[in-house]
Order: sequence, then structure tokens, then C-alpha cells
Amino acid sequence: MKAAIQRVNASSETNSGKVQQLQTVRFQPIRAQGRKLALAYLGLWGIVCDQVGGLYQSSEKLLNDAVERGERMEEALYATLAEWSRCITKQQAPFHEQVEADFRRSARLANEAGQDFEAQLERQVERALTRLGIPTRERLAKLNQEIERLNAILDEKLAQKEVVHA
Repeated sequence: MKAAIQRVNASSETNSGKVQQLQTVRFQPIRAQGRKLALAYLGLWGIVCDQVGGLYQSSEKLLNDAVERGERMEEALYATLAEWSRCITKQQAPFHEQVEADFRRSARLANEAGQDFEAQLERQVERALTRLGIPTRERLAKLNQEIERLNAILDEKLAQKEVVHA
């Protein structure tokens, strides 16, 4: 690709306003392309954040659905045990107590398993995000703090410039 080179004679008659206007016109396409590139980069991060949010929400929905199903099963089990307890005679009282103890233990184990499932799910989501190169909540919080700090510095510099020019 050949680029046309234009020589400018620097004489005392050169109008600096025209030169500046010519530079502004020539660099306008470069600025426009740079802006598009910055917007594309920002947009891609937005898409990634949306996808991660969707992944987290679907995982959360799966967990909530599992909890609801467990609650329905627990209610059915309580109803069944209540029915059984009405049928048990005094001769079978020790068996009834054992069944209730086993049920309580099973319910406790089911609750623990649900809590363990939630923790495993969160770890898997974090590993998936790490493999995708997506920053963690802590990293995003640090980046936000850094952006806020830099914005404060910029605001301070701009205020200083305004005071100097005033």
C-alpha cells in the first residue's frame, strides 16, 4: 500500500490554523476507528458479563428447583410417617421410635447434602469463570475501586486546569 506524502513548506506565510485544521481532518478517520475498537472491546465485556450472569442465574434456578423438590418430598415423607405411626400398635412402639430416629437422621443428612451441593455448585461456577478468564467478584470490586480512584485523580487534575485557566 502506497501512501501519498505531501511536503509542507514552512515559510513565514504558513497559516498555523490551516495546518491544524488539515491535521484534524486527516486524523478524524483514525479517531473514529479507535473509538469503534474501544466500543467493541467494551461491548464484548458486556456480553461476557451477561453470559456469566445468565449462567449464575440458571445455576441458582437449578438449586432452587432442587430445594423445592426436596421440600415436597419431605412433606410427603412426613405424611407417610404420620400415617404409619397411626397404624403402629403398642407392641411395635420400639420400631416406630427407630423409624422416626432414622427419618430425622435422613432429613439431617439430606439438608447437609443440599448445603454441600450448593457449595460444590459455587466452586464449579468459579472454576468455569476462571477457565474462561473472567475475573472473580473480588477482582471486579478491586477494578471498580481502581477506576473510582483514577476518576477522582482525573477530576482533581481537571479542576486544577480550570483554576489555572480562570
